[in-house]
This record gives sequence, C-alpha cells and structure tokens, in this order.
Amino acid sequence: MTVVQWFDKWNGKKIEWDDVSYYQCVDAIKCYVQEVYKIKTKGKGTSAWGNAISYFDSFNNNKWGGYYPFHKAGFQRFKNTRLFIPMLGDIGIFRSGLYGHVCICTGEGNISRFKSYDQNWGGQFLHEVVHDYADFVGVLRPPRWVQADVNVRNSPDIKGKKIGELSTGTKVIPLCYSGNWIKIGDDAYIHANYL
Repeated sequence: MTVVQWFDKWNGKKIEWDDVSYYQCVDAIKCYVQEVYKIKTKGKGTSAWGNAISYFDSFNNNKWGGYYPFHKAGFQRFKNTRLFIPMLGDIGIFRSGLYGHVCICTGEGNISRFKSYDQNWGGQFLHEVVHDYADFVGVLRPPRWVQADVNVRNSPDIKGKKIGELSTGTKVIPLCYSGNWIKIGDDAYIHANYL
C-alpha cells in the first residue's frame, strides 16, 4: 500500500489501534506504519509506545522497544529548521500541549505552512490539515526504494553531470525536494519519478 492509498483508505474515518485512549493521533501513526511499512504495531509482542512527542525525543531509545522499530526499519529523524519542508510520508511531530502531536505529511507545503493528515487535531477522525510550524520539532522520514535503475546527477537537472547510478531496489533516504528532483546526498540528485 502506498502513502496516498493509505490516505484514501482512512480519510474521514476514526482509527482506534491500541485500545488505550480512543482515537488519538498515535493510533493513526501506528496504523500507518503497519499498513504502509509493515512495522508490527498491533497484537502480541507490541507495546503502547507512549506519547506523541516521545516519537521524536526517544527515537534512538531501545529501553522499552517502543520507538526503536522506526530506527531499526531505516527511518531517519530530521529536526525542523527555518527552511525545512516535510516530504510525502514523513511522520510530523509537534511539541504542543502536554503530550505533543503526530501527523502524516503529504509533501505539499513551503517554509510557512504544510499539509498533513491528522487525527485528534480538530476532530477525532483522520482528515487533511494545513499546519504552520509553531511547535513543530521535525519528522521521522521513512526510507524509499528506487523503482527503476536511475542515474545520480550532481545537480537537480537532466543536464547535470552523471556521478553514479542506483539499481532498482536500492534503499535511499531523501533529504529534500528540488523541483522534480530529490536530493539524496551532497551534490547527489535523482529524479523523483524513480522513487
């Protein structure tokens, strides 16, 4: 299932995943990572995973085994900066209120606002929200896999010098968009159609 297919499946519906506190933002995240990334979050051998802000603060912590599956599955933590824009599929994290808030980013936005799908933010059902960056601490970014052999270029342009290539199935962590290109390293870009 793709991220967009997941949005279509759950938009306008309530998600209760862990039978702890009903229809919380973390319920949506647990459902999302299990259905899209196959990280087990429901059933025997899973834990409650705690508050939303802990997804960011405890990302590398294997103490309870709760947040660590993101790290183990290849997600990367990115802190918010003045020029940061979340990408499609990012788990956005806010330090708002006592417990924080999490959402799934659409990849649409700019340095002032971005879109995401949220539960328990203006309603206990999943729906699209436009956020500003107040209290936004950053994202957990999932890995992506190259869908077909692709050239790596030194600039975000077909005329950029070819500096390498990636084979189908290669795992990458996108750093940011540059038009229709995705930066995957220092002066290393691939066309977005290949992820």
